[in-house]
Amino acid sequence: MKPLEPKIYILKVFFKQSDFLQVKRLCSDLGIMPENTNEIGEDDWGHRGYLELWFQEVTDKSITLHIQKQRNKTAKKYMENLQQFFDDLYSLEYVEYLVYLD
Repeated sequence: MKPLEPKIYILKVFFKQSDFLQVKRLCSDLGIMPENTNEIGEDDWGHRGYLELWFQEVTDKSITLHIQKQRNKTAKKYMENLQQFFDDLYSLEYVEYLVYLD
């Protein structure tokens, strides 16, 4: 992975097994809180620290995510939160691989 920059990241997360419950598990394991609902689904927003995450194209095998900085937050804190998010995401045993789309 290239060095992180303070920008919006778009990535596709692929799971090792097909299961719609992977989204719920991913959110729980990464501490992502839904913005308006109890569970996150397609076209929903979630938050983790200084990160805003927009869930798009949710299937049983993958999720497309847009990751950006919350308003009124510093780029430095965003970068720290972003690095920790990617470290945590890469450590999940049920994630097969990631594709960066930006």
